[in-house]
Amino acid sequence: MIRAATLVLVAIAHTAAISAPLDDLLTRMRADQTQETREIQERLAKFRATAEERAAMLKEVQGLIRAEEKRSRDMEKRFAEGEEELVRRREKLDILTVHYKEVLATAKLWAVELKGHFLQSLVSTQIPDRIAPLDIIGDDEHATTVADMDQLLYAALEELNQQGRVVRFDTQVTQPDGMRTDASVVRVGVFTASTDGRFLSFTDDARDLVILPRQPPASLRGVASDLQGAIEGHVRAVVDPSRGAILSLLVDAPDLLERIEQGGVIGYLIILIGVFGVLFAIGRSIALAVHMRRVRRQQKDIDHPKANNALGRIAEVYHKHADMDPESREDRVHEAISEELPRLNWGLNMLRVLAAVAPLLGLLGTVTGMIQTFQAITLFGTGDPRMMAGGISQALVTTALGLSAAIPILLLLTMARSYSVRIRQIVEEQSLGLVAHTKQP
Repeated sequence: MIRAATLVLVAIAHTAAISAPLDDLLTRMRADQTQETREIQERLAKFRATAEERAAMLKEVQGLIRAEEKRSRDMEKRFAEGEEELVRRREKLDILTVHYKEVLATAKLWAVELKGHFLQSLVSTQIPDRIAPLDIIGDDEHATTVADMDQLLYAALEELNQQGRVVRFDTQVTQPDGMRTDASVVRVGVFTASTDGRFLSFTDDARDLVILPRQPPASLRGVASDLQGAIEGHVRAVVDPSRGAILSLLVDAPDLLERIEQGGVIGYLIILIGVFGVLFAIGRSIALAVHMRRVRRQQKDIDHPKANNALGRIAEVYHKHADMDPESREDRVHEAISEELPRLNWGLNMLRVLAAVAPLLGLLGTVTGMIQTFQAITLFGTGDPRMMAGGISQALVTTALGLSAAIPILLLLTMARSYSVRIRQIVEEQSLGLVAHTKQP
């Protein structure tokens, strides 16, 4: 019992020892709770004040929204009315400006056509920057203005003005080997251009001037040189109304040597025969003409014969056999005449043969050329005439060469025969006179 009483006392004492800190803890907890409650109340009061403010703001915003909605409906109504008014006015504007639109469309079309004309105009080599404004005017995105139309009119008038002017200007030209050099160019309207007596061609894509690799005849180049050196006054000029087409055809036309080459082997053979025949006929005609002059001089002095002519040699035979009887003397004279006549006709038969062979060779070339033409037609058809041009050229060239060789040979042959016939007549007349003189008693 005593021990149990002791334990109770100890527990009471221990409880009394820890009750003081618990009171402090409880006091602090109550104070903290009171502080926390006060803060919560303050937060709640502040939240309620904020909620009322937000409610007022929300009400204000809702009022603004309703006002804006009303304003938006008004704006939509006015927009719809404005669209209707715009459509009405646009229709009215279309009615009023239908002709003006046609003018604008025509202006754009005119700009495109004028640009194409300028690209093919020789004036563009002198004024290359006049094409850029036409690109802008002709663009569908560009709104054509009255100033644009004035510019189109000015460009067209300037082109007309340049077509009637002869202008000298400095630019770069392209040589036949591709090198570009500075040169002084003389432009005759929109037709021809030349520099230093050489004609120029015009490239459409680069608006560049190129010296023709092959030039026209020297007569035309001389005219271009005279125009290049002229300062004032009137001079002749070469004008190509086709703006280069005729000049290009004239330049591309084959010259004499190229024509001869087209004749081939037969053409060269005809030329050889023609040259030989003409030279031989000239030489024979000159020889007969000299012989005829000697015969005429001998005719005036028949009693003093010379051995450099037929009549003189016959007269020598006559005087040499003066001691013979008349019949024998006459026979000697006739023998001398028979010996002289072949000399007078020597070479004339060969000229006749050459004059006949030349056109026959030309005909042979014609036949072979037509054979080549028909072979080309057989292989390639008639779609490309250039495939047949070689045979046709040979056919025509050889014919022309044959005639060209035969005609002068025939003319010279006729002249030589006339000399030969005249000499023969004189010799026979004088010989008959000698024989008749011998028979007189």
